Amino acid sequence: MEIGALVRGDLFLGAAHPSNPYRHKYHPDHESGFDVHRKILLEPIPPDAGEVLQTPAGYGVDRISGRYSEEIFGLHKPLGPAQDLGLRVEGTFTLNRISLIGRINE
Repeated sequence: MEIGALVRGDLFLGAAHPSNPYRHKYHPDHESGFDVHRKILLEPIPPDAGEVLQTPAGYGVDRISGRYSEEIFGLHKPLGPAQDLGLRVEGTFTLNRISLIGRINE
């Protein structure tokens, strides 16, 4: 991940997946859920020109922050045929590198 590059991801959680938020083991009507589809966008951004002197050492190497946005489909009932309403969330994120090892089990 580099500053200025967009990172996109799609996550699909099937109706029968154990961690589907619609499923509930204590209620018989909640044996199956609905498909949940998440579209995630991470946009790492450089510090503002006025903040460069205040930016901690290591920014861009072991620490990156930026904008986060996500659209979630399946948590709201469709408004009609082919009119699935996505819930939109956005905010900021910070990623901190915790290890210099490039691969797991290395």
